[in-house]
Amino acid sequence: MAEPERTGVTVHVQLNDGDPIVVPSSEFEAGEHGVTTGLRLIPWHRVVRYWLDLPQAGEADQDRARPTVRLELDGGSGASQRLVVDADRFEVGPWTVSYLDPAPGRVEPDRGLAIFRRVHVPWARVREFERVRVNASEGGFFEPAVGRMPERPDAPS
Repeated sequence: MAEPERTGVTVHVQLNDGDPIVVPSSEFEAGEHGVTTGLRLIPWHRVVRYWLDLPQAGEADQDRARPTVRLELDGGSGASQRLVVDADRFEVGPWTVSYLDPAPGRVEPDRGLAIFRRVHVPWARVREFERVRVNASEGGFFEPAVGRMPERPDAPS
C-alpha cells in the first residue's frame, strides 16, 4: 500500500483487532459492508471508528448555548465512552454516526485555521444517542458550558 500523502487529508482507521491504518482520503471509501482502503475491504464489525483532521476557518460565538447530542459509544474494549457534542456538529449516516470532536483541535495561527477532527463511528458501536435542547427558561436542560454529562431521568438509581 502506498504511503499516505504528506500534504493531503488522511484517514485514520481504528480497528478492534490490530494496528490503526492510515491512508490518503483518495484511497478511502465507506460503504455498506465496511471501509475500503486502497484495494482492501475491512468489514464494519472490525472497525471501531475512523477520523479525518479537517482545517476550518476560526469560528465565532463559541460561548453561545446550542442544542446538544449526548452519545454513548462502545470504545472497542467493551467500555462505554460518553460524549456531549453540539447538535450542528453531529450527523447520522447510513453506516455511521459522525461528530466533530469536542476536544480542542490544533490551531495554525499563521494560516488562520483551526484543525477539527471529524470522527465516524459504525452503528454497531453506538449504544445510544439523545438530542438535548438548551432552554434555560424551561429549566432542567443541559447547558453545554458546564462540561459534564447530565443525569438521565430514566436511569435507575
